[in-house]
Amino acid sequence: MKRRSIEDVLAEARRDLDRVAPASLVAEMAAGALVVDIRPVEQRHADGDLAGAMVIGRNVLEWRLDPASVHRIAEATDYDRRIIVVCNEGYASSIAAANLRQLGVWRATDLDGGFQAWRCFADASRAEQAQSHWEEIYRSHSPTEVSWFEAEPAMSLEMIAAANLEANTAVVDVGGGASTLVDALLARGYRDLTVLDVSQAALDTARGRLGDDATTVRWITHDALSWCPRRRYGLWHDRALFHFLVTPDQRATYLAVLHAALEPGGSVIVATFADDGPEMCSGLPTARYTPEELVAALGSDLQVLASQREEHRTPAGVVQPVTWLLLRART
Repeated sequence: MKRRSIEDVLAEARRDLDRVAPASLVAEMAAGALVVDIRPVEQRHADGDLAGAMVIGRNVLEWRLDPASVHRIAEATDYDRRIIVVCNEGYASSIAAANLRQLGVWRATDLDGGFQAWRCFADASRAEQAQSHWEEIYRSHSPTEVSWFEAEPAMSLEMIAAANLEANTAVVDVGGGASTLVDALLARGYRDLTVLDVSQAALDTARGRLGDDATTVRWITHDALSWCPRRRYGLWHDRALFHFLVTPDQRATYLAVLHAALEPGGSVIVATFADDGPEMCSGLPTARYTPEELVAALGSDLQVLASQREEHRTPAGVVQPVTWLLLRART
């Protein structure tokens, strides 16, 4: 018998599949396709679930999706049913989909690139939407009109003072936008400052305000969740980004970026809406935290040094309760 390589088997399996691109997956689901996630539980726990997908183990896939099988699931009643199989990177799913076609489920196919390709597409789409949203906010409002405006970043400065940092500490203000914190830190002698925000308009406002001093600051226009830090920082400051992360996978990505950016033993300052704070901000839903809940959300790799509650008053006079934490990376 002629031997075939796994590459030959894979190429044959894909020959007639007409695989689904990540950008088309949502439309396929809306049209009634059954999306089946065959990733092992370890991969799903590590990378997250695929919303709307049914989880079926690879070892029982054919039994569950063959309409003639006594072990089929309730949804597998029709050989014409559109089924899209998803694995981690799009290899096992191609062979699985080809097997389903051999059973007569002739519209079975798989997701090109698997879950990892879908995640990259979803992250890029979310980042594009976030950038568009915040650009519109900063273009349609002056810096003093937005609800988070503060002429003097008093609580940020109090937390930074409590961290007892050297003036040469590398500081990154994540989601800093047009905040006046960078002005205040420059005035206090800090010289290694980076401001990161998804909105170019926000950063342009801060740069214009600083004038010649703006050249001493690193300005990064990027979505924080897809940012790949090229250096380490002694202080990670986030006054109002974390509470916009309302899903577990968003928060997990944030923490991965934070730890990639933080020096061993580095300090972290995070502020979010308190548990009695607003549920929406700038048209977006928010997550609200007690100090204990925020500590739990940020994980055991960070040691709490201090917590504060702030009653922030917006330019419109509305009081917004805020939870603040100062933490340090465990070494």
